[in-house]
Amino acid sequence: MSGNCTASEKATLDQWIGMSVENQNSFLSYKSTWLLAGSAAPQSSFNVDKAWDKLNTTLSCVESEPLVNTPEKKPLYSIQPQFGFYLKRIAAVLVLAFGLFYLFNQKPQPELLTIASAKSVDVPAVLPDGSKIYLNHNTSVTYPEVFASGQRLVGFKGEGFFEIAHNPSVPMIIETGNLRVKVLGTTFDLVNYEESNEIVLYLQSGKVLFYSVDPLDGYVVEQLILTPGQMGVYNKVTGSLSKADFVSNNFLAWKSGQLEFVKTPLSDVFEALEKTYGIRVNSTTMHCDNRLLTATYSNETVESVFESIRVIFGINYSIDGEQVVLQ
Repeated sequence: MSGNCTASEKATLDQWIGMSVENQNSFLSYKSTWLLAGSAAPQSSFNVDKAWDKLNTTLSCVESEPLVNTPEKKPLYSIQPQFGFYLKRIAAVLVLAFGLFYLFNQKPQPELLTIASAKSVDVPAVLPDGSKIYLNHNTSVTYPEVFASGQRLVGFKGEGFFEIAHNPSVPMIIETGNLRVKVLGTTFDLVNYEESNEIVLYLQSGKVLFYSVDPLDGYVVEQLILTPGQMGVYNKVTGSLSKADFVSNNFLAWKSGQLEFVKTPLSDVFEALEKTYGIRVNSTTMHCDNRLLTATYSNETVESVFESIRVIFGINYSIDGEQVVLQ
C-alpha cells in the first residue's frame, strides 16, 4: 500500500489478487482499511504538551505512595508496572476508537451473484460490463454485482458461449477448476463439466491466455496463447495443456442448432449428438467407425436425427428419456 515493495513482490501480489474473487475482495478490504487509516489521521487534533503534563501529574501521584512489605533493601519506588498499565489502557482506547471508525465508515463489498441454468437457454446472462454469456444445460456463472477496478473476475462451471466486452485496460479472468482464461475482448465456447476429465475452450475470435494454476499456492503452472480456430484442452488427470485446430463448429450446435457431418465416423457423430442434446447413446453392440455419415441438420429433434440414421444405415433405435439404445 505504501509503494515500498519490489517489482517482484508487486508481481506476486497481482498474481494472488487474480487467483480468485475472494482474494480480490480481501485485497479491497485491506486497501479500504489502509485508506481509512490515512484519511483519519489529519482529522485528529492532539495537544502533545497537555498530554505530557497530564502524564507527569499521574506519575507524581504514583511516586508519592511508598511501597509496603519490602523486607529486602530495594529501591523505594517502582513506577514501571503502573506506567505499562496506563500505556495498555491508552492503546486499548485507540484500538477501540479505530475499530469503531472503520466499522461505521468502511465501504460494503460488492455482492456476488450467481446465475444457474438446468437447460440451455437462448437469453444470455449479461455481466456488469455488458459482456454476455449463453448458458448450456447444468451451467452456472458467478460474478460481483460491480466489477472492481483493474480486473473482471468471473467464476464458471458447465458450458457457455462468451461474448466478452472489449476493454484492453481491464482484462477478464474466468476461473474454472484449476484453469484460468484471461481475455480482453473475444468470443469463445468454454466447457467444464464435473464428469469430464477435460476442460476445453474453442476460440472463435480475438485472443486468449489459457493457463493452469497450482491449487495450493495459485502460481501459474503452464500457459498457452490461443488464436481464432484453435481449441485449448486442459487434462484434469495429468494437469497438462495442449492446443489444436478445429475445423467444425459442431461444438456450438447446442446454441446454433446446426450440425454438419462430412464423412464422419458414426462414433464421432454419436459423441456430437450426446453433447448437443444432452443424451447418452448406447452403441456398444455396433461397429461404428467403418460407417461414415455425410449430412446436415438444422434445429432437428433427436428423433428426426436418429430416424435419418436408421434410413441411411439400417440401424434401429429406441429412445427412453435421455438414453438412446441402438440395435
